[in-house]
Amino acid sequence: MSPHSSHRIGLQARVLLRTLLIVLALGGCGGGVDSGGTGAPRSASASGPITGFGSVIVNGVHFDYSGASITDADGTVHSSGDLKLGMATTINGSGFMVDANGARSTATRIVFGSAILGPVDSLGTNSLVVLGQTVDVNPTTVFEIGLNGGLAALSVSNVIEVYALFDASNEHYVATRIERKDPATISVYQLRGRVSNLDTGNKVFNIGQELISYDGVPASGALTGLANGRFVRVQLQTTPPVSGAWLAIQLRDGVGAL
Repeated sequence: MSPHSSHRIGLQARVLLRTLLIVLALGGCGGGVDSGGTGAPRSASASGPITGFGSVIVNGVHFDYSGASITDADGTVHSSGDLKLGMATTINGSGFMVDANGARSTATRIVFGSAILGPVDSLGTNSLVVLGQTVDVNPTTVFEIGLNGGLAALSVSNVIEVYALFDASNEHYVATRIERKDPATISVYQLRGRVSNLDTGNKVFNIGQELISYDGVPASGALTGLANGRFVRVQLQTTPPVSGAWLAIQLRDGVGAL
């Protein structure tokens, strides 16, 4: 075996090992990669924020998305131009191919969605509170153009959309992308999180510090099996809370809905 061949094989082995380590490391932190089974996988999936383009890069895997269907969590169809750095995604595609440049796949379906859409309650040095949820900001958080000052460019009551990973250890959200929105264009607020303090008699529950009433949710927007600890995705009226509770207009399962 030539020195060049030995070097190439060694490099590919290191790339494969690095990819496997990424898969193992991401299993419990809100993002991940799934090869779709044992042997030579014919399908794969990944979930996490977009970290690069050329192809779409999620969790170190390069996805060719030229033929992929792209929708948001509500099922609305989008174009590839709507994908942005830091957006939280779930991607389905072909089985991974690993070469000297890393792991690659051909995406068939991309779904993106945010965790929180609503007004800023308060601002800190490295965090903020939105709709009663603590959102941590770190050096990898992407701020949209126009928010070049990061948190310093935001003000209390600004309406923002937060793409984030949920940290179950402290009930915080780790922001991967933050966008400021024009309130005039927002018809509903949105929150994805874990139910606590469920009161089925009064039809209220908490997500983080926020109290939510689902008494007025129509049957078409209802959710069966509501329980403490369940992840839900709730749409809220933008009007001020009534008796301390935001009014929900739709309640959906939050697992797999970003």
